[in-house]
Amino acid sequence: MTNHCYIFIGPSGSGKTTLTNQLFSEKQKIISHTTRAPRPAEIAGKDYYFISEKEFKTLIATEAFAEYDCYQGDYYGVTKKELTDKLAAADCYNVLTLKGFLTLAENDSQQAILPVLLTANQATLQQRLSKRGDAEEIITKRLASAEAEMLSYKILDNHPKVIRIDANQSLTSMILSFKEQVQQA
Repeated sequence: MTNHCYIFIGPSGSGKTTLTNQLFSEKQKIISHTTRAPRPAEIAGKDYYFISEKEFKTLIATEAFAEYDCYQGDYYGVTKKELTDKLAAADCYNVLTLKGFLTLAENDSQQAILPVLLTANQATLQQRLSKRGDAEEIITKRLASAEAEMLSYKILDNHPKVIRIDANQSLTSMILSFKEQVQQA
């Protein structure tokens, strides 16, 4: 049986990280590199590899990334080695932008990379962003971009194996929805 890499996509505050923390073990996480500052309680090497923009651009120049993107002014990227190692060991996952998923899927001859799309309304997003302690200006910026992001997700309508999660529901319901759809795939 082929291992799969589940790529969780959705606007900020849709519950991607909370959901993945409940579905997978830490060792299944593909750890991305980012130029973003760590949030409270985030640990370097566990949540992300936090690096400078200069270091990130060096990795781009050496073609170390399987995918990378700039989101909300910060760079995020998955190295080829990290993806290959995790996928060889077991099912794995990551949280990426739509562009990041599309880049990975483009080079996925095994069809091992599957999108998991979380959608939520503005009220749910605002509540969750406030709860995690983001600054008001960041919340406003992320809510403004969420609407455009939701429209861009329509491209996934053509993907035969997209897993769709209504992120307005409880965490328990989201977990059940994911597991049911994985079994049906």
